[in-house]
Amino acid sequence: MPAPLPVDGLIELSWIADGADAARVLTEQPSICPFETENGFDVPPGELLFNSPLLLGGQSAKAGISCASCHRNGRGNPNFVFQGVSGAPGTADVTHGLFGRARDDDAFNPVKIPDLAAPEGHKIVSRVEPGALEEFLYAQIVEEFDGPEPSRRTISDLADYLRQLS
Repeated sequence: MPAPLPVDGLIELSWIADGADAARVLTEQPSICPFETENGFDVPPGELLFNSPLLLGGQSAKAGISCASCHRNGRGNPNFVFQGVSGAPGTADVTHGLFGRARDDDAFNPVKIPDLAAPEGHKIVSRVEPGALEEFLYAQIVEEFDGPEPSRRTISDLADYLRQLS
């Protein structure tokens, strides 16, 4: 029988703000809406991609960071802290060169991690304007994270997942 994973060995612990209840942060997430498919409830491909560090590639993949690291179930993450990229807990400098050089502005300017499931009008990108979400997702992967160029199917699956969030 394999030995249990030691709690202090969890990579996710390195992104949790000092003083936060680590057990709570790691075991509780905002609720999600179940997705119904032809065969019953299922995990959509976009959700799997959203939770995979391999989608972002490069330094993010090496660190184990996925979209869901910053946006738990598509929402923000008030306890996310990444040394050198975060200011206060729940922030990230999206123009930092650590993950991708395309947007590096040589300034430290972390911003609050947005809720991707916020109501229309409160989002960083429209989920209803044709092509806007897809263009945004492509830019996040390729520019912000210097990830591999995603296929149209990958972008479509991610966009479909995010449009389902409420």
